[in-house]
Amino acid sequence: MERDKAFRAISEYYNETDLDTELRKGSVLKETSKGLFVPTNMRLAYEFFNRIRLEEYSRFIDLGSGDGRIVLIASLFTQAEGIEYDDGLYQCAQENKKKLGFNAEFSKGDMLEHDISGYDSVFMYPDKEISPQLNEKLKRELKGDLFVFTSTFLPEGLETEEVNVDFMKFCICRNTKNI
Repeated sequence: MERDKAFRAISEYYNETDLDTELRKGSVLKETSKGLFVPTNMRLAYEFFNRIRLEEYSRFIDLGSGDGRIVLIASLFTQAEGIEYDDGLYQCAQENKKKLGFNAEFSKGDMLEHDISGYDSVFMYPDKEISPQLNEKLKRELKGDLFVFTSTFLPEGLETEEVNVDFMKFCICRNTKNI
């Protein structure tokens, strides 16, 4: 399948860059002014996107898109965008997009200031408890589904469905008041 081949290209590229980063810096984790960048497991995300049929969604955004890996994987299914506050990670995502040649968009900015009401699929990998500001934003603007990698930190007041992919628990959150 063509999508599987494209995913392998993304996965191999990021595995190589992660290994290089670990050798040079000791870790792929990066502390930013907004939180900790922890790369999402690409294979699990790809399997999750297949399971939920991400291609049936029209617009995807990753809030805190880091180095762009999830946005590029999502672009194999649908129109995909990412927003990242950290300039270094944003520049890295732009460079990765250019090197891999996939069609995705990245914005540098604060997710709290970015209107998400036009997206029917929103992705997050929170590294800490969801702030009251972000929680209110989600309740106000979320029109589609929120995909949360892990069930550790979830927004309050949204309907939640768990989806197991191997050892990982993804959550699909819906704002039933905005549907």
